[in-house]
Amino acid sequence: MINRILMELYDDYINGNIDSLIEFSEKTFPHDGTSKLFVASTLVMFSRASGFKPRYDCNREELLDIVKSVKEKIGNTNLLEFYVERVNKEKGIHKYFNHVFDDNDLDKHADLIIDYLNGFGPTFTKFLKKDNQKIEEFAKSMKFGPNLTKWKFAQDNNHLISLVLEGKKKATTSLYEEGMKLPVIGEESIICYDDDTCACVVKTVDFKIMKFKDMTEEYASLEGEGDLSLNYWKKVHYDLFVSFDFSFNEDSKIVFEIFELVKK
Repeated sequence: MINRILMELYDDYINGNIDSLIEFSEKTFPHDGTSKLFVASTLVMFSRASGFKPRYDCNREELLDIVKSVKEKIGNTNLLEFYVERVNKEKGIHKYFNHVFDDNDLDKHADLIIDYLNGFGPTFTKFLKKDNQKIEEFAKSMKFGPNLTKWKFAQDNNHLISLVLEGKKKATTSLYEEGMKLPVIGEESIICYDDDTCACVVKTVDFKIMKFKDMTEEYASLEGEGDLSLNYWKKVHYDLFVSFDFSFNEDSKIVFEIFELVKK
């Protein structure tokens, strides 16, 4: 939209009329020096337009660059004042800069115009960057491996993840079901926190299908939970599995998986 407005204002300028530019500026910006700077900067852009279709040189990007030159300091002056005094060849331009460079709030006026013009800038990356958490999660998942299976522990997930990260938990147990996808030795996967962010990558070292009653002290300790005892393991897991399947009992089958931490 701003580019169309600037081209229309340029057409008026070519026809010897800058009243529309002044009117637009005074409606858009404060009359504290900001509107005056906008008019003067825009006239610099108009005076520099050239080529087969010079109106297309009058656009947001070009005007933004001109206004930003106010903030490019050269000793006690700035780049735009250098242009006006030493490079500019349009005699009529000077009068629109009367007292502009003497204004103590010149940088403030420039910032207001810059903010206004930036509002018409590209929106694609700004839209994407609204959700930094998702961006960070995507970056982390790419670091871990985008095609790896993601999963969570059935209960106390975040706490159990902390045990994995500390190197205390090296195994997990799940209910066995006919036709279920079984662990694959050597396969890596990602354990995720409750909020779905990636916590770490683990690799399956071994797995066993057994009856619940056949769990051993050695295997139970690999789970890294509680006091590492078989009794603790049975109490916690029996209650958990019954909550999933009321018919669960000591003879029910479980899948015991041993893994190693690969990346965190």
